[in-house]
Amino acid sequence: MRRVLSALMLMLPTGLAAQSVSPEQSALYLAFVEAASGGDPRLVQVAEQFLKTPPTTIEDIGFYGLADASPEERALRGILSVLASEGHILDLSVKYLLTDFDQTLREADLLGPLRAETNLESALPDGDWSDPAHAVFAASELAIATGPYARAIEAELATRDRELLQITLPLGYAVFYWVPRARVATQWRCVTLFEGPNVLRAGETLNVSVAAMDWAQFYDLIRIRQSDGNTDDFALLDLPSKSCAIPQV
Repeated sequence: MRRVLSALMLMLPTGLAAQSVSPEQSALYLAFVEAASGGDPRLVQVAEQFLKTPPTTIEDIGFYGLADASPEERALRGILSVLASEGHILDLSVKYLLTDFDQTLREADLLGPLRAETNLESALPDGDWSDPAHAVFAASELAIATGPYARAIEAELATRDRELLQITLPLGYAVFYWVPRARVATQWRCVTLFEGPNVLRAGETLNVSVAAMDWAQFYDLIRIRQSDGNTDDFALLDLPSKSCAIPQV
């Protein structure tokens, strides 16, 4: 990861004529970088350069389709991409969220082994997945298991003085999480990092915020969808909830 960051620092444009980010927005982004990275001077330097000359390439922005986005959005997405590459925030593929979520927390030394009864994969029953009745049963079992799973993760993080937050970033096939110290989480939970026109959806407003963990959204991303559109499994959810759980759409 450090090789990636070093290469990025060498490639950062220094002489391009580009609109910089406003002082007020820059101060917010830099404060977030310092909070998320523990004040890593290398990351602060990268962020400062992004704010001075917002990135214009896919490689630096970290997302497709944003060449026409505002300097503030491009700078923020570039900053988030670097924080993720350095492991300060976690980006997980939606496709593998069920299998990778707690494993990623464990690899970051934020979580220990979960008891079998709170393991989501263990909740999935064996059977014939081509059988609609089995799919309905499996969806129900997964919905019932998600609440204990969520509470087990939050409880263990609390013993480590950590809290699970998410960065609402409505674009792409990944979800972003941040697991700061509880005091830092209290300071940043519900903070809007960016709000402005959504360049990919005309007439819509884009909001990028630090939010409480939205377990309902988590379940919606991992749930077993029925061919007939049945959503009865949602009625089985019993999830922890905190303010500012802003859905990613």
